[in-house]
Amino acid sequence: KCVCMMRHPAAFVASLVSLGWNPDISVIFCQDELVEEFGFEELRSMANGTTIERAACFWLMIYRALVVYVSRNDDMFFVRHEDLSVQPIDQFRLLYSRLGLAWSAEIEEQVIASTSDTSKARHSAHDVSRDSVRNLKKWRACLSSADLIVIRRITESVSDKFYSDDEW
Repeated sequence: KCVCMMRHPAAFVASLVSLGWNPDISVIFCQDELVEEFGFEELRSMANGTTIERAACFWLMIYRALVVYVSRNDDMFFVRHEDLSVQPIDQFRLLYSRLGLAWSAEIEEQVIASTSDTSKARHSAHDVSRDSVRNLKKWRACLSSADLIVIRRITESVSDKFYSDDEW
């Protein structure tokens, strides 16, 4: 089985921006079969866009392709990062069950330890332990309302299938 982790497009963009990553999506347009299969040609002009536009376009490309792959393969499925963050124990139990894995008290302790971040001290952007609920809306402080409009406009053909208006 293959778990495809879905992350809110604005959170994805905010992460790239905060890390100083500037996606060069132009390299994708060199892959003719990929461009044709997933209808990326319409996105070519975004390669020269702002960092926000390119990051949003990168999200769209990733998840547009994944939606197609998941629809073709019963062993692939989406899990939303936000669902795991809000209810980590319940959602990880469900994920373990779906994957046919055994759940244990040790696993539950590890999930609690990695999603509650009792220390509250962040050592780096790449730490894997954090307060998952607090981390959920962190992107709202990093992006302007104008940025959100741009991100949603670019990603909505896919993101609207996974995120409601209230989640924007």
